Amino acid sequence: MRLVKHLVLFFLLLSVLTLVCYYYLGRPAPGIDDADIFLNYARRLAHGEGFVFNKGGERVEGFTSLLWVLICSVFYHLTAHPETLIVVFQLILTSLTVTLVYEAVIKDIAAYASPSLQRYFIYIYCGYLICIGPSFVTWSVLSLMENALWNFLYTAILILLLESYPGGKPPSSNRILLLVLAPLLILCRPEAMAWIIFFTGALAWIYRKKGLGILFPAAFLGLSILTTIGLVLFRTHYFGYPLPNTYYAKVSPDRWYNLTNGLRYAQNFLARYNPLVTLLVLALMLNLLFSYKVRASARLVVLSLLTWMAVLLPCITGDDHFGGFRFYQYLLLPAVWGIPVLLQFYRNNTRLYLGGVVLLFCGFYAINSLFGLKSSPHNDIENEFALAKEGKAIAKELNAIFPQTAKPSAAVIAVGGFALDYNGTTLDLMGLNDTKMGHSPGDRKGIRDHAAFNKDVFYQEQPDILMPTIVADQREAASVYNGLLDPTNFENRAMKNIFSEPRFQTRYVGAIVSGKASGKRIFMYCSTRWLPVLSKDSSLTITMIQPHATPDKLYLSER
Repeated sequence: MRLVKHLVLFFLLLSVLTLVCYYYLGRPAPGIDDADIFLNYARRLAHGEGFVFNKGGERVEGFTSLLWVLICSVFYHLTAHPETLIVVFQLILTSLTVTLVYEAVIKDIAAYASPSLQRYFIYIYCGYLICIGPSFVTWSVLSLMENALWNFLYTAILILLLESYPGGKPPSSNRILLLVLAPLLILCRPEAMAWIIFFTGALAWIYRKKGLGILFPAAFLGLSILTTIGLVLFRTHYFGYPLPNTYYAKVSPDRWYNLTNGLRYAQNFLARYNPLVTLLVLALMLNLLFSYKVRASARLVVLSLLTWMAVLLPCITGDDHFGGFRFYQYLLLPAVWGIPVLLQFYRNNTRLYLGGVVLLFCGFYAINSLFGLKSSPHNDIENEFALAKEGKAIAKELNAIFPQTAKPSAAVIAVGGFALDYNGTTLDLMGLNDTKMGHSPGDRKGIRDHAAFNKDVFYQEQPDILMPTIVADQREAASVYNGLLDPTNFENRAMKNIFSEPRFQTRYVGAIVSGKASGKRIFMYCSTRWLPVLSKDSSLTITMIQPHATPDKLYLSER
């Protein structure tokens, strides 16, 4: 009964936080651009097309969570537009995760806190949720990414692991749940196998400490390995590659490059995300170093070790380009265990170590202020929703101005929202959903997660149109055209300065295309191979753009 009461309370609180973030972000449609990639695959899977990005296209794993695509495909069996249902599902799942953490951490609070603090801890916990709310609920609920699912699976395994100590032999229900959740974790994210190794080590240590042997930890690991082997065999047979296509498109083969970016990402998280989170995470990390002094409980020692792993794991593959530190979102709820750790320090008369936590906490912000890191990830998530909205708007206009049977193949960078609504073929210039581009040669350095573009592959595929953008008038079209020629422009950098190359300019022409029915103008680069086909459509108005055009000197020809 108490669990249900707290679940309802946290559901209501998270609902309010979700509404606040929703209105603050300008009431965006649910789902960021990358989430629309998941939905595109889920929709096609639900329609029996398999794991393909384009209708009738190649089989490609352009997503990082197979389990999330499968779950989303279930919603597509219920409705053609499941975004709202998925939001509700994620809200419930996140509320359950928050409730499980509260029920678990209150046990450690009771060991070190006074009765009055125990009574009021639920208010402290709610206050903490409000503090982390903006990015936490945006990523867990509104983004439609797999964060809510990963948070739940990771946290549930963590809590079950902590419940294995102290006491005697863990109940069979806990062991069964661990064996069920481990394969699901493997199917949720690629880094799950690393976590399974960490969890297995913690389980083995706990079981040996209790004199129970390591049969169950071995079974836990063995089942996870079998799941991984099955997943790799499936990928190899179905897609032709053992790893998701996103790995080949995103991760640089330069390990030192990944490590330095990853360490910078971790430093930025500790120094810039949220002071309260930093304090609690540092307390957990230092607990491992001072556990011999404070006689820390085994639960908190295990949790401290896993916190070190959570902070350091993203350093292996490098940083992330999203705002709000997506890779560390699953650490925010377990960070609450930093409160009993601080109470443990104080209760054991180790004020020196408590002071060390505070000094280290202040040091992160002092160092950050001193050096002013230039590459800090920002916390702006609003742009991710805007990209999805813009892509859908462009796709709908293209669907409207081109004949139903003659949709050109379109190449774009932000493909999620665009591909979800476009009725033609979409080419992913960043290679996440294109095996040729994703597996093309390159060091994957430069713009994080946007460095797989290969010019030779682009010219081989030669899409009909490139970078379509809705424009209001010729002045805006000229601005977009000249902006793409700017070496500092994001799109130009991502495409390796291709727009200024003679080879590109002989094969593609900048143009404004508008349909007479809608009157909307779309700037795009048109392939010279496809331009004659376009010119035959009498329902279109086509305006070519002169090289180095200005708002006053824009037109080369108009029909």
